[in-house]
Amino acid sequence: MSHFSLSKDEKLSLGLGLLGVFIASLNQTILSPALPSIMRTMGITASQGQWFTTIFLLTNGIMIPITAYLTERFRFRQLYLTAMAIFTAGTLLAGVSSQFWQLAAARVLQGMAFGILMPLIINFVMAIFPSHKRGVAMGYVGIIFSAAPAVGPPLAGLVIDSYGWNRMFLVLVPFLLGDILLSLVIMPKGGKTSRPVLDIPSIFLSSLGFGALLYAFSISGTRGWLSPIVIGGTAFGLVVTWLFLRRQERIDHPLLRVDVFSQRQFSIGTFLSMLVNAGMIAGTIATPIYLQQVLGYSAFKSSLVMLPAFIFSIFASPAIGSFFDRRGLRGLAITGFIVQLAATLLFLTFTAESPFWYLSMIYTARVVGITLVMSPLNTWSLNALPQQLISHGNAFSATLRQVAASLGTAVIISIMTMVTMANSNLGTTLATLKGFHMAFLGNAALIAVALVMVIAQVKKEDVIR
Repeated sequence: MSHFSLSKDEKLSLGLGLLGVFIASLNQTILSPALPSIMRTMGITASQGQWFTTIFLLTNGIMIPITAYLTERFRFRQLYLTAMAIFTAGTLLAGVSSQFWQLAAARVLQGMAFGILMPLIINFVMAIFPSHKRGVAMGYVGIIFSAAPAVGPPLAGLVIDSYGWNRMFLVLVPFLLGDILLSLVIMPKGGKTSRPVLDIPSIFLSSLGFGALLYAFSISGTRGWLSPIVIGGTAFGLVVTWLFLRRQERIDHPLLRVDVFSQRQFSIGTFLSMLVNAGMIAGTIATPIYLQQVLGYSAFKSSLVMLPAFIFSIFASPAIGSFFDRRGLRGLAITGFIVQLAATLLFLTFTAESPFWYLSMIYTARVVGITLVMSPLNTWSLNALPQQLISHGNAFSATLRQVAASLGTAVIISIMTMVTMANSNLGTTLATLKGFHMAFLGNAALIAVALVMVIAQVKKEDVIR
C-alpha cells in the first residue's frame, strides 16, 4: 500500500471546512430546546413552532440535489465561503427575530446553506483521500455530527435559562464570522472547476418532487396519514420525482446521474443508509418525549441522559473508520445492527420507575450500534463509484436519507400518537409509555430488516481498494 499524505492546502481547507460545518451543525441542535421559549414570546402554537423545523428540512432537501452541479462548477473555497456567509446571515436574523416570519426566513437561509455545506465537505473528503483512507477520514467528519448534539442542547439550555432564546443564536455569530475571516485569509484558492450545463427544468422538478414528499411527511404526524393534504402531497411528490428521474435518463446533461444506481454496492448502501436514518429518528424523537412527559425530566436533564452516547461517537468514529479501511463493512455492519437491535428491544423494558443510569446505558448502547454502521455504510456505498460520479451519488444519497428521516419521524410520531390515544383510559403516563414502546418495536422491525439485508447482500469482497 503506497504512502499517502495530504498537502498543506488540503489540510487547511479540510480543517477550516470541518470547523465551519461543526458550528453550523451546532446551530441545528439548539432549536428544539428553544421552541417552548420561542412559542411563548411569539405567541404561537406548537404546530406553528414545528414550521421552523419543517421549513429548514424543506429548503435543505431542495438544495442538496443541486450540489453535484455546484461542486463541479465552483472551487471549494468559493462555494464554502458563500454557504457560510448565507448561514451566518440566517443565524444573525434568527438572533434578532421577534416575529414568526423573521425566524422562518432565517431558517430558510440556514437550510439553503446547510444543504450545500453537508454534501460539500463529504465530496471534498472523497476527492482528496484514496479509497483505502476514506473510512478514517469520514470518521473524523463523523465527529462533527456527533459533537454537535452533545454540546448543543446543554449549551442551549444554559443560555436560554440565563439570557433568552435570541442570545442563543447571537452567541454563535462571532464564531461563524471568525471561521469566514480565517478562510478568506488562509484557505487556498486552488482547485479544478468545469462548466457543466445546468438544466433548469430538472431543478424545478427536483424541488417540487422532493419538497412535496418532505412536506407531506413532516405534517403527517399532526394532520394524520389520511388527511387529503398528506395523501395529495405524497402522491404529487412521487409523480414529480418519477418525472425528474425520467428526465435525468433522457437528457445529455442531467442534474443528477441516475446511472449511479447501476452500481449494486451503491444501491444497497443507500437503501441501508435510509433504513438507519429512519430508525435513528425513533431515538432522537421518542426518547426526549418519554423523558420529559413520562419521567418529568427537564430539557437539560434529558440531554444529560443522551450525553454519554454522543461522547462515545466523538471518540470512536475515527477508530471505527480505520477498522473499516482495513477490514471492510460486513463485520462492522452485522455487529452494529445486532447491537442496535438488542438495545432497541431493551427500550421496551423502560418504565416510569426506570433509573437515570439505566436509561443512559441503553440509549448509549443503541448509539454504539448506529455509530458502528452509519459512517462506514456511507463510505462503502460511495467507494463503489468512480470519482466523477461521487458528487452525484452523494447528492442522491443525502437527499434520500433526508426523505427517510422525514418519513421515519412521521411514522414514529403517528405510532406514538395513535397508541397513546387508544390507551388514554390508562392515564397520561401509562398511555404515553405504551406509545413509546410501540414506536421502538416498529424501529426494531426496521433494524431487523437491515440486519438480514446486510447478511445476505454485503460480502467480504465488497471492499474497494
